[in-house]
Amino acid sequence: MFLYVGMVSVLVRGLTVGPLVRRLGEPFVSRLGAALLAVGMGLGALADSYLLLGLAFTFIAGGTGTLFPPLAALISRCTAPEMQGSTLGVNQFFGGVGRVFGPLWGAAVFDVYGSGAPFITAGVGVGLAFLLTLRLRRPEALVVVPARASRAEGGSKVTS
Repeated sequence: MFLYVGMVSVLVRGLTVGPLVRRLGEPFVSRLGAALLAVGMGLGALADSYLLLGLAFTFIAGGTGTLFPPLAALISRCTAPEMQGSTLGVNQFFGGVGRVFGPLWGAAVFDVYGSGAPFITAGVGVGLAFLLTLRLRRPEALVVVPARASRAEGGSKVTS
C-alpha cells in the first residue's frame, strides 16, 4: 500500500500539478489538494473493504501530491527574498513535526477508539487546513514588504 501511495503521489506531482498551477494558480490547486485529502481521510474512516481503502488512499495520495508543492511555491513567492530560506525552513520544520507526532497520535487514537479514529481526526485537521486555504490569494495580488535592512547590509548610512 505504501508503494501505491508513493507512486500515485509522484505521478500526480509530476504530471498534473504543473499544468493545473499554470492554469488555475497555486491557491486553487492548494484548495483542491486539501479537499482531496479530506475526502480521502473520510473514506478511510468508512472503509470496510480493501477496495474502499484503496480508493481512500488514492484520494490521500492525490491530495498530498496536489496540496504541498503549490503551497511551498506560494510560501516562496510570497516571502521577501532575504527571508525565503528561513520561511521555507519553518514550513519544513512543521512538516517534520507532523510526520513525527502524526503517527504517534494516530496509533493512540486507533488503540482507544478503533481503526476509523485516525482518519477522522486527521480529516478534521485537514478540513481546518482547507478552511485556511480559502484565505490564500495569488502572489500577484499580494504586496511583499521587504524586511528592514541592517546597517551591515547598507540599510542605514551616515554621511558627514
